[in-house]
Amino acid sequence: AHLRESGGGGGGPFLVIAPLSTLSGWALQLSSFCPALSFLQYTGAAADRAAARRRLSAASPPDIVLASFEPVLADAPELRAVAWSFAVIDEAHRLKNRASSLYRCLLDELGLGGVPRLLLTGTPMQNRAGELFSLLHFAAPSLFDDAGGFVTWLEEGLATGGDGAAAAQRLWRPLMLRRRKAEHLSLPPKVERSVRVPLRPLQRRWYRALLEKNVSALGPASNARSLVNVLASLRKCCNHPYLFEGVEDKSLPPFGDHLVTNAGKMALLDKLLMRLKSQGSRVLIFSQMTRVLDILEDYCAYRHEDGFYYCRIDGSTGGPERQEMIDAFNKPNSDRFLFLLSTRAGGLGINLQTADTVIIYDSDWNPQADLQA
Repeated sequence: AHLRESGGGGGGPFLVIAPLSTLSGWALQLSSFCPALSFLQYTGAAADRAAARRRLSAASPPDIVLASFEPVLADAPELRAVAWSFAVIDEAHRLKNRASSLYRCLLDELGLGGVPRLLLTGTPMQNRAGELFSLLHFAAPSLFDDAGGFVTWLEEGLATGGDGAAAAQRLWRPLMLRRRKAEHLSLPPKVERSVRVPLRPLQRRWYRALLEKNVSALGPASNARSLVNVLASLRKCCNHPYLFEGVEDKSLPPFGDHLVTNAGKMALLDKLLMRLKSQGSRVLIFSQMTRVLDILEDYCAYRHEDGFYYCRIDGSTGGPERQEMIDAFNKPNSDRFLFLLSTRAGGLGINLQTADTVIIYDSDWNPQADLQA
């Protein structure tokens, strides 16, 4: 809006590339803050996208194009013909791998290397220094063209601390604008607690059985793949034994208290949620596993008379349905107490500002995924 108002935006439309789940949020914010600017959502089937491109070549094209990553990858040669004035990449940590097809497509096939661009991300470096270099190279390839030298210099500077870390910050400060919530919002401090929960008897039996069945995978002759498979099974057992086929007693009522009493995490979660409900809190629950979300839905049915109304978003939830659920949760006086989310799908640009408590039911191997959520 500033570029268009100031005349610095050029003649062509602005391109915003973001995950599909966030496009409805972008559209809502554009309608609120930039009502004078027209926008087009570039999504859907090939025929829908072809019709959208015809609008882009019309005499009065839309001011802004909102596109998800997948259609851009599919239609990069056609979209390259548009004289983009500016490009915004949301959740830009998806560009952390310079060898990925997405990275090369946006820079080369779509031609964003010659377009002013802005990258938005809360995690510019998740695991390795090379990820930060990838983003800096995407933003300014002529300044950052030596990956090996940059990674060595940055890792050595951060390891020594003091002057080295300060020098690294001075290097990227002209290219990076960081906003902290504490600087712009009057929010209470975040309180984070990690709670260890003992296994219930059923879980302990299954946990021991899994170890005994896979004892060879735990020995010196085992390989990483077999060990990871064992860890995945043990993790499922810790989350809830009903994640294994045949464990749940089908003679019991499907929405009974056995959902709670047979899993240590669920027993603690039940006590915690009952207290939070009585306090008037509203809660987000994240899990890595959609099957855990299924069990949590059964639990909400068990606690339905206590007002445990909920919404759910995972990777299978369509864009319009996502926004309907987000609006239902955020609307004034909403009766939705819980929002169940898969960590990967729910951690991308979804605004659930009316919740005051977040519960991560099972942590990701990569802590940055939980931080993103």
